[in-house]
Amino acid sequence: MAVPWVSPIDIASAVAEELTTPFSGRKIRYVASEELSGNESAAIIGEAIGKPDLKWVLTSDEDALNGLLRIGMNAKIAGGLVEMYGALHSGLLAEDYFKNRPAVMGKVKLKDFAKDFATIYHQN
Repeated sequence: MAVPWVSPIDIASAVAEELTTPFSGRKIRYVASEELSGNESAAIIGEAIGKPDLKWVLTSDEDALNGLLRIGMNAKIAGGLVEMYGALHSGLLAEDYFKNRPAVMGKVKLKDFAKDFATIYHQN
């Protein structure tokens, strides 16, 4: 399943366009930089940080919740995160997005972000 990813830079560009466009009524606009599978995303980040075998690993809701609670996350917030990611993987979270996807994707791709991420990753 493809997951929509968006760069804050592409969000800022869309906001600037919307703020300078005459408006009447209600409007919803989805902004995305690209759509990638979990494995594609992991491969891009893995390549950038020198871990080309990095994988996108799914875990059960129960294991995810227990892990979040184990590191001290508030139970209500942990439950909400698990629910949100469950909806992502079931397709429910992005259902309307895929019915109304942007005609044009943003300019900043995950490979661009991965370069900046790798710089910070290697500093730690």
